[in-house]
Amino acid sequence: MKSIPTGSEHYTDINQTTDYDRFTFMEGNRDISHLHLNRLIQSMQEKYIPTPILVNEKYEIVDGQHRWSAIKHLGLALYFHMEHGLRLKDVHRLNTNMRTWTAEEYLDGYCKLNYPHYIKFREFKKTYGFGINESMCILSFGGHPGGSLFDTFKRGAYKIYSYEGGVRLANKLLQVGEYYKGYKRRCFIYAMLELFKNESYDHDMFIQKLSYQSRKLTDQTTVKHYYECIKEIYNFNNKNEDYLLVI
Repeated sequence: MKSIPTGSEHYTDINQTTDYDRFTFMEGNRDISHLHLNRLIQSMQEKYIPTPILVNEKYEIVDGQHRWSAIKHLGLALYFHMEHGLRLKDVHRLNTNMRTWTAEEYLDGYCKLNYPHYIKFREFKKTYGFGINESMCILSFGGHPGGSLFDTFKRGAYKIYSYEGGVRLANKLLQVGEYYKGYKRRCFIYAMLELFKNESYDHDMFIQKLSYQSRKLTDQTTVKHYYECIKEIYNFNNKNEDYLLVI
């Protein structure tokens, strides 16, 4: 095999082909990120810099699933380097040495691709200043079926359940922020979201009680400990069981 100059000079013995279907994904490898794939397609449309994928003797892709997918989509020449004996553990070793994308990078990427839910998400986050994970939970409140919200977010499949509902919840948290500077802390927000599900919880009562007991609401490390702080404040001087907050 002859050496072909490419954008990746650490490989020699590079082959070129347009027979994309001889290659397969290695079972157990990570799923394709549609955001990353779309970015590659756009970049290759602007300028294609040949960078070889890495395969084993079975033509299983060890490194370069996204490049292969983008090249096949565009019908470009595929460059590849074969190393015998590479297995899934070698995929893991390569992935460990690569920097993972941040949540902000995923958000920015999908906004650039004009995903409407991500654009609205960014607007909400900028307006209220909550973190990405906290904003996800607020905007999905009452409608998330389960599973990892962040995994859904990374795949580009995140959907806002109710923007207006999220704004109402955010404004309630801002009310707390008048008396507690840690109102944007993750565990506190998660605790409050659970309380909002409690039919017996009266937010106006909590704010009224908090206004003269704010010193009792201190930074905590767990949702459970925040519950205890909130319950102590809420139940202060409530003699009637109908008005007691039970968690």
